[in-house]
Amino acid sequence: MERFLPWASGLLLAGFALSIAYFVLLAYGNSLLLKEERNHFRNSFPYEFYKDLPFSYRLFLYVILSLNILFVVLGMSFFFLALDSTYALCLLFFLALSAFSILASNLLPLSHYKGHIIAALSGFSFLSLGSILFSFITIIPGGILLERHVLVPIAVIVGIVGFLFFFALFNPKLKNWARLDRTEENGATYYVKPKVNFLSLYEWIALALLNLESFLLFLDIILTQGSSLI
Repeated sequence: MERFLPWASGLLLAGFALSIAYFVLLAYGNSLLLKEERNHFRNSFPYEFYKDLPFSYRLFLYVILSLNILFVVLGMSFFFLALDSTYALCLLFFLALSAFSILASNLLPLSHYKGHIIAALSGFSFLSLGSILFSFITIIPGGILLERHVLVPIAVIVGIVGFLFFFALFNPKLKNWARLDRTEENGATYYVKPKVNFLSLYEWIALALLNLESFLLFLDIILTQGSSLI
């Protein structure tokens, strides 16, 4: 199973690098729009960032994001397969489901709102569950069968991320994702986005946390000298 670790480290690092490229290119594309047309991560859904961009640029972002998720899932697959335990395979199942759900919520516009909401909430739930369970991998009997270990600090960090995100899901404002704020100007009434839309914000946070965890797994491989990259 040790032979899986070099593949895992390379794929996890490549996935993390692609996530950085994705966010940079997304922000750059958004900066090209007129000021009043620009979107913000705190209150705009992913599809809103895409809709005013040229088709070729939008397609390029789709490809980068899809490759990001693919590399992260493959990297996690090799990592957890190397641990050679049923518990590790369960973690892989939850985190892979979260990754593909997050990708689906990112690509689906709210014109398909049922699918979008289901994908987003599935991504949040599986990410928090997988992260919380990962924090126990070093103390669960048979959690790791390979003669190497997961560093306790990394397991703790991933667990903290999972617990914080889990408790954040009980935010009552999350259910108000469709509400607009009423404002008046020159006697006319307008409805505008709230300063913070927690559903869209959580979608961005989930994508960022997924990639953060992939980088932490990469660090674990390097620090435990499980990769030929050392």
